[in-house]
Amino acid sequence: MMTSKMSTEKNNTSHKTLLDRYDDFCKRQEGKEFLWYSISFITLVGSIMPISLIAMYFTPWFFPYTFFSMVLFFSNVSTIIGRTSMKTVISVYLFTVACNIVIPALSFLLLEIV
Repeated sequence: MMTSKMSTEKNNTSHKTLLDRYDDFCKRQEGKEFLWYSISFITLVGSIMPISLIAMYFTPWFFPYTFFSMVLFFSNVSTIIGRTSMKTVISVYLFTVACNIVIPALSFLLLEIV
């Protein structure tokens, strides 16, 4: 009897999509707002944004990118302070990190091509 219950639980977890796993992760993070507040400020202000701004300093798009980067940073602040859902907080943080990595990489690729 126990094996059948374990096998059905195993089958349910193997059929979860990536989005379902992301939703489960966000639900497990409920109540850990201070942790995500700390993670976002330490990583964004301490390493990700300065490195991306230094990288973008040598491109002609430095000022528009700086404005865009600051808007993304303050959107992280407002989602945390505004007590939005953890899924929104984590999604905005991951989007900010992705933009701060992808945009400088694409700009250097574009400058190399041109």
